[in-house]
Amino acid sequence: MFVIMGRKGDEMADTANTAEVKYKARGVLAGNNIQSKGTPAHELFTEVAQTPASLTSARAALAAGALKGHRGTVRDATTAYLQASLKTHNLDGTAAPTQWVRLPKSWWPKAWFKEDGTPVFYDPVVRLKKALYGHPESEAIWDKHLGDRLKKEGWLPVQNQPGCWYHAATESTLVVYVDDLLMVAAREHEQALWAAIEKHIDFSEPALPIDRYLGAHYIMEKFNDKHGKECMSFSVEMSDFLASACKAYEADVLRIPGAANLKLQKADTPYQSEDTAGDSDEPAGILSKVCASHLMRLLYAARVARPDIQTAIVRLAKHITKWKVRHDRCLQRLFSYVHGSLALRLTGSMPIGQAAHARLVCWPDADLAGDKDSAKATGGFWVELECGDHRWPLAWQSKRQTSTTISTAESETISLQRCLHKEGLPLQEALSNMLGVDLPLLAQEDNSQCIAAVTNGYSANMRQLSRVQRTCISAMHELFYPEVEEDFLSGELDAQPELNCSIIYCPSGAHKGDMFTKPLERPPFIAGLTKIGMML
Repeated sequence: MFVIMGRKGDEMADTANTAEVKYKARGVLAGNNIQSKGTPAHELFTEVAQTPASLTSARAALAAGALKGHRGTVRDATTAYLQASLKTHNLDGTAAPTQWVRLPKSWWPKAWFKEDGTPVFYDPVVRLKKALYGHPESEAIWDKHLGDRLKKEGWLPVQNQPGCWYHAATESTLVVYVDDLLMVAAREHEQALWAAIEKHIDFSEPALPIDRYLGAHYIMEKFNDKHGKECMSFSVEMSDFLASACKAYEADVLRIPGAANLKLQKADTPYQSEDTAGDSDEPAGILSKVCASHLMRLLYAARVARPDIQTAIVRLAKHITKWKVRHDRCLQRLFSYVHGSLALRLTGSMPIGQAAHARLVCWPDADLAGDKDSAKATGGFWVELECGDHRWPLAWQSKRQTSTTISTAESETISLQRCLHKEGLPLQEALSNMLGVDLPLLAQEDNSQCIAAVTNGYSANMRQLSRVQRTCISAMHELFYPEVEEDFLSGELDAQPELNCSIIYCPSGAHKGDMFTKPLERPPFIAGLTKIGMML
């Protein structure tokens, strides 16, 4: 075992100015140094665990709650993994191996030392009974421990959304991200629901309305729209986290010799005029040893609250192992933009009590040969919940496609498939369960050839997709146009399930997925921010 200690909330910009600083220490099992007799250590444990709830699940739960007029409250489970015990028997009934650990010498009890201070034992070990952080099975054990107790209190897992639970009696939702619990429920049920969970799980603090959650600041407030309808607004920002990231970047620029010309400047977009691709013989960048840490900081913010920087980060991240001088300038431009837009917020709203009129809208897009290094297309999408004039952001992605496409229609079709199967269909099912309605799904596509191929279920020009891209046009056709076939021998009808999905054409100028596929000039970039609901 060893100990990790850090300053709590250190990523927040104002921590250094706080008189009272809190430190958090955690005992960790050195999972990379497990020794066993006979059976190799990697065969003793099953490292298969339920995936923690995604940020998309949290946004979906808040969106469903907003339509019901619910609010979100958060709590932190105290030393979550230590509340669960290691399993004593395997699934087949055989006894699990006994596990022992060495304690740090500073943790040894007084009985382990003689009066002169010398140790009594040469190399003592103690029996491990709790699921320590770092143990190969600790996450799976905590998942099962918490899940079994939630089921006792009436919570059931939401299909296709790991870590997300639904309480049918109160129409409440619970999102579990390791030890951070977010409950979206009506005010009159909150206290009773939390009290029921408290019977099994220890919490460090009482439930509080959602404010800071997973490093971001959330605001949810009721208001009346222009039609007089009562609505719930939503906004999330990470100004403190990003200010800290910019400060770390500036510190490296001052520390690293020759990096003084990479200081932060004024920038309206995150994109440098030059492309990230370039001459392979170009000298290595000055920031090559620190670029990964800086990009990964920003990537977390992009996943939580800053979709506007997602594309720029992804385009730079693939060059981490072959970082050049031009990438220094691109990273400088990215941080300059972030520093000048710290207060930018991701916003949304939903009318209360209008779940029957809501629908899920997907905006897939692609940029043919957008990756200059490989000539592969860049695919991206934007997914939101729509209800009348109101929108609520749910999911977004920017990612280079896995193989080279030869036409715009081909790259658009692949992007459509990825959007539907990665987020669209799982979100449609989850939100339908949370809202108690058959939620429609609408795909907004800006390529008419892609729509024609999906409508017909076949394209002579894209017959290779199932082989080279693992994309099946006929499978997407069945989503939008379910068919009914009759068995001529028995007369029985074999009907495909109707998934309440539709696809329509959207002009490229109005499409919301464009900013997730390629760098944009200032006017379309600013327009894209407005389209997806980002504002100061």
